[in-house]
Amino acid sequence: MTRASVVIVEDDHFTRSLLSQTLRSLDVTVSAETAEPAEALELCQTHTPDVALLDLDLGPGPTGFHVAVALRKQQPHIGLVMLTSYLDPRLLHTDAPADPVGARFLRKSDLDSPVQLVKTILQAKQSPRLAQRSDQRTGPTLTAHQLEVLRQVATGHSTREIAESLGVTDKAVEASISRIHKAFDPPRSRGSATRVKLVQAYYSLTGRTPPRA
Repeated sequence: MTRASVVIVEDDHFTRSLLSQTLRSLDVTVSAETAEPAEALELCQTHTPDVALLDLDLGPGPTGFHVAVALRKQQPHIGLVMLTSYLDPRLLHTDAPADPVGARFLRKSDLDSPVQLVKTILQAKQSPRLAQRSDQRTGPTLTAHQLEVLRQVATGHSTREIAESLGVTDKAVEASISRIHKAFDPPRSRGSATRVKLVQAYYSLTGRTPPRA
C-alpha cells in the first residue's frame, strides 16, 4: 500500500532521478516528475497527488515559491514540501512571494536521510495547511531590505551602487551593513574586513561555496 503520492518538481536531472528512485523504494508513489514550472501545475491538476515536492531554485524564471503559491490556489489541500540549500529561503529572491500556507522546508543537506524526507512528505500529506517554520531558519533574522543589501555586498557592489539601486543614501547603506554585521556577531572588523565577513556569511546562508578571488 502506498504511503503517499507525490509530483516532483526539480530542474536537476540527477537529483530528480535520485529522489524518484528513493521515494519509490520507500513505498511512496511518484505520480509524475518535471523540471518545468508550468508543467508542474498541469501535472498536479491531472494526477492530484497528496504532495508536491518542489526545488526552491528552478533556474531562470519562476521559482519553487511561485509554483507553490499557484498550486495552493489551484489545489487548496495539496501538501507542499520545498527543497532548498538556503538557511533562509528568502535569499533566493528577496522579492519572492510570501510562503504559501502550509509550506514545509527541507534542506538538501538532509536528503542523505531518506527517513527525514519521507517523514516530511507524510506530515505535509496529513496536515497540508499546517506549516512548521519555527526552527527552519537557523541563521540570524534579517529584514528583506537587509537581505538585499547583504546580497549586493556579496556580489561585489560598492556602497554607492547599493544606495543607487535601493534609492537610499550611502549613509543608510552603511548603517544597514553595520546592523547586518552585528546580527552575525563576528569578531570586530572594519572596512574591507567587514565586507569579507559578510561575503562569507552570505555564502554560508546560501549553502554555496564563495567564488575564488
